[in-house]
Amino acid sequence: MMEPLAAFFLDEDSRSLIEAVTAFAAAEIATRWPRPETAIRQDALEAIHHAALTQGLIGEQASGFGLWSEWPSQKPPAFTIAALTELAQHNTAVALHLHQTALLQALIAHAQQNPLDQPPPPTQWLEQATSTTALHPCGVHGWGRSAIARWCIDQYQANDTALLTDNYTSELQHRSFWIANLSDNVGLPVFDGSGFQIHLHHLADYNVKNTPSHGLDGLLASTLTSKQGNNQNVDSRQSTNGHTHWPISRSTWQQLMAAHLLGLTAIALGCTQRAAKLAHSYATLRVQGGRTIVLHDAVALLLSEIDLAIHSTTQQLTWLQISAQFPPLASAITIKHASLNALSKAANAAMQVHGGSGYMQDTGVECVLRDINCLRILGGTPDELAMILATLRNPDAAQPEPENTNGSLPGFVATTSPLAPLQAFKDSWILRQLAAYAPHPKKPLIEGELPPVLANYRAWLQEFTEREFRPHALQLDQALREPHASFPATDDPHRATISALISQAGRTGLLSDALPKPLGSTPLLRYRYSLPWLQAIRTENLSRVDGGLMLAISAHNLGLVPALFSGNTHVLRTVILPALRACERGEPELFAFAITEPTAGSDAEDGYGALHNKPGLVAHPSNGGWKLRGRKIFISGGDRARWIVAFAALAGEGFSSWTAFLVDANTPGFERVRNELKMGMRASGATELAFDDCFVPDAFVLGGLRQGWALNRATLNFSRLPVAGMAVGFAQNALEIATDYVCNTVLAGRPLITYQHTQLQLAEIQAIVTSIRAMVWQLAKAWTPWQGKASMAKFHVTDQAQRAIEIAMELCGPNSLLQPLGLEKTFRDNRLTRIFEGTNQINRLAVIEDQQSALLAKIAQQASRVSPT
Repeated sequence: MMEPLAAFFLDEDSRSLIEAVTAFAAAEIATRWPRPETAIRQDALEAIHHAALTQGLIGEQASGFGLWSEWPSQKPPAFTIAALTELAQHNTAVALHLHQTALLQALIAHAQQNPLDQPPPPTQWLEQATSTTALHPCGVHGWGRSAIARWCIDQYQANDTALLTDNYTSELQHRSFWIANLSDNVGLPVFDGSGFQIHLHHLADYNVKNTPSHGLDGLLASTLTSKQGNNQNVDSRQSTNGHTHWPISRSTWQQLMAAHLLGLTAIALGCTQRAAKLAHSYATLRVQGGRTIVLHDAVALLLSEIDLAIHSTTQQLTWLQISAQFPPLASAITIKHASLNALSKAANAAMQVHGGSGYMQDTGVECVLRDINCLRILGGTPDELAMILATLRNPDAAQPEPENTNGSLPGFVATTSPLAPLQAFKDSWILRQLAAYAPHPKKPLIEGELPPVLANYRAWLQEFTEREFRPHALQLDQALREPHASFPATDDPHRATISALISQAGRTGLLSDALPKPLGSTPLLRYRYSLPWLQAIRTENLSRVDGGLMLAISAHNLGLVPALFSGNTHVLRTVILPALRACERGEPELFAFAITEPTAGSDAEDGYGALHNKPGLVAHPSNGGWKLRGRKIFISGGDRARWIVAFAALAGEGFSSWTAFLVDANTPGFERVRNELKMGMRASGATELAFDDCFVPDAFVLGGLRQGWALNRATLNFSRLPVAGMAVGFAQNALEIATDYVCNTVLAGRPLITYQHTQLQLAEIQAIVTSIRAMVWQLAKAWTPWQGKASMAKFHVTDQAQRAIEIAMELCGPNSLLQPLGLEKTFRDNRLTRIFEGTNQINRLAVIEDQQSALLAKIAQQASRVSPT
């Protein structure tokens, strides 16, 4: 592990203070937040706040060593950066709350010590600014793009004034901010047309609307509305008097921005260090392929990516201490821009190290990734910070294109202009035949061209999901964030909703479409096209609306595949066909695919790993069949399945003896132990299953003894293309949300789509979605999926889909972190696609495994050329 941050740049006195902060965090935070799958309780956060106040970590900081106490004296914030990093190693929400509270007190102290630079606040303003008042410096869409830079250097123009006024609006219902429930006031900057004022708002005077958000569990994403009427607009210029408005000078505003950016970076650093500790610990304990995973190159590279991000961020923050002055704004922007991108990759790498367990809330990794996503967007997205930095260097940079009056977007000629390509093509007969085309006049998004049969299938899937899934998706996701009091939760109304939706899917044929009519529900005409392609189109269009409901339905087909591949006609006749008929009646009998074991995640999907591992589920011979003993974990749909295809080794043998057993969930000895709390796809259970001498008759052995490994690998080859299809659907959903947002959201009197920066990002998302869909469709057209091709699609498409979703979140700014928009859920749902059906690292190796013969032949050929005659 890297050397702690404090050892890099603190003198002896400051180190002793950091030791006190470490002791504070251990005593006050760690004891009150023992389990990462739960948000820190409000009473615990209040106790931590008062302890921080008592010990001088926050409060009036005219002197001393509280957070941001260096700012009034214009010293480098070495102690504050180290302290926030240490606090965030324990809990991100606590660190951010203390940072925002201390920032306001430091702003006041700065004015009191530097009255010539910043006039002190009015007396009544000061009286209202209590020790629980939080400062949220950003506006509706971040900092205000390049306009804020021009204002800071006194080069702003008329159009900048409109943008800043809109971004820092006084209409409070548009302002979202993250605060603790204990805060009694919030400070929000407002741009009045020429400069900034900090408006203080007493929260008791408003209706405070709290919205579920992506991360920072324990803080509330809040907006303010009037108590006079439901959701009535509130203008802070009218709702507060002049004594609660405090004008801020340009130099003070720049330092406030710098402090906030550095604070967010330090918190992100500490948060990532928490994930790094978990990843390193896990890598030294987890065994795969007969040795701890830290010995594998794939894991070593992930750990190195984590450590390099932490080390580079630490070094950049250390560099600030070379100067004897408080850091300039440009330096703070540079550091946050570079660091948050690297730390985001590090948090993702920590999740990949953990594999499936990293996606579960109780591991403590997924909350780090969500927190880093929030910190990456709050305080300015990477592209916004880049535009601000460019404008600080050159005031003429990043100027918005002037609006057109000819009905076109700024920066473009009208579609009827002779200089527009489509219009120009009309003037040439040859070009009308060879080059002309007709984009959809009202639908800018590209969904890909399909043959009519498949296009109709896609349209039907989209209509079904919009009608059945859309009304429930966000509500189910939020409701299933916390565990139910009992398992299985038979009295849970949300579970009943999911059951009703699965039944409806069965009635429409979505649970029996793995087979053609009359055995299943798929029209014979559709079977002109490969089953992998059909299933990839299916998962794409189901996941566009909700990943959890998609998986609740699709996990059933995954369980069916090995049973069908086995050729067991007895099972087909007595189990599968009756189950499909039951599904079509709306009485679903679902299947589940059970390979993952507590000690075999990737080893269950990789031959070399299986060779060196010891099976966890073992089949013992019994009269007329077999008794299974052991456990399976993370089984999608295992909480609802009537039939489980469980892969078990024969007693005394290894994974090469794996056999597929069809287990009836009503059999004595079978138990559903628990459902995991997942980062996303929450409407589908990931279940731990226990087998305690669970009997399976010989007739329910699928494909014969010792044929389980072949069935497993064939199923994975089949399923990885539909998993890639899921990711395409998530990316398409992100594109649709972002497109609607930038067309309907106005900044400075113009929709966001009229800004060139928005157009560049939107085009990038479209290019990603189009390319990954093309890859899936091309590779899925073959009836026999190759391991190398399916694995290549799986890892590349799911990685790129996440990038598309991240860009969409940047486009929507802080609003992307709020659950109602749907983007943050899309990120969480998609993140699982990089893990299940083999982590993307395992899938990369599967590509090479498929090419072994050709690669060995090349080695042999080269050896023969250089061997002596």
